[in-house]
Amino acid sequence: MPVFQDSNPIDPNSTNPAKVIIPDHYYNMILTSVGVPIISIEDLTGGKMSDNDIKNFLIFPAMQLYFRFFPKINIQEYMISTVFSFPFPNDNTFGVRDARLNTQLIGGGMVYNNPFIDELFVQRTLSRSIGKYGTKNSYDFTESKITEMMERQGAMESNKAFTCRPDPTTRTLSGFTNVIGKLKVSWAEFSQDWNDIRFERRLEVVDLARAYVLRFFGDLRKQASGGMPAELTGDDFLAKADKYEEKIIDAWKNFSKVVILR
Repeated sequence: MPVFQDSNPIDPNSTNPAKVIIPDHYYNMILTSVGVPIISIEDLTGGKMSDNDIKNFLIFPAMQLYFRFFPKINIQEYMISTVFSFPFPNDNTFGVRDARLNTQLIGGGMVYNNPFIDELFVQRTLSRSIGKYGTKNSYDFTESKITEMMERQGAMESNKAFTCRPDPTTRTLSGFTNVIGKLKVSWAEFSQDWNDIRFERRLEVVDLARAYVLRFFGDLRKQASGGMPAELTGDDFLAKADKYEEKIIDAWKNFSKVVILR
């Protein structure tokens, strides 16, 4: 199945601000772009913003953008046979990265609480694992059984109909299949925990968060009234923000995309 594209995981109408968890050393690395610790947050904001405000409103958007490109994957499996619909697993789920239907349900100790399906698996497994007539010799029964199963599986795949589509409005994954199988879904999630960011991407997210911080304080300074002896216009902050953001977004967009041909 192709990768599903979903809507922005950022909810601008949310009344519950994110509670970002970020190690102090990464937080301080981000704020060095605006002069911290030489300049305090209180001096920069006039005492109007706290550390939590910086994390929730400036750093968290950078983390969300990262998870749009590199989502946290939550793999779930479901037995399906006809029309199906499954809700998103949790509030951090924003889409589906991948969904695949496995119709080859042999062995593996799987139990589905359906006596007919469980019996089918037992018979298939036993037919290949024990001998006949009290011996370990299957009299070529195993080979013929494997051929029969391959023919049955080939016919099933030829006539299989399967479709599924995530709906971000209802937050469900719905679809249809005309064969029984196990649906393996890779749910895409974002996180409020910095530690869920892959290590090799963390410095890139630091630069992206710096862009958000610089743009905020640059805009704030441009809104300040003039007439100051050594007026800081914020243009330098804005230029640096554009540079940081452009570098990271271009790098992420240029990652190779996976294409499966069959």
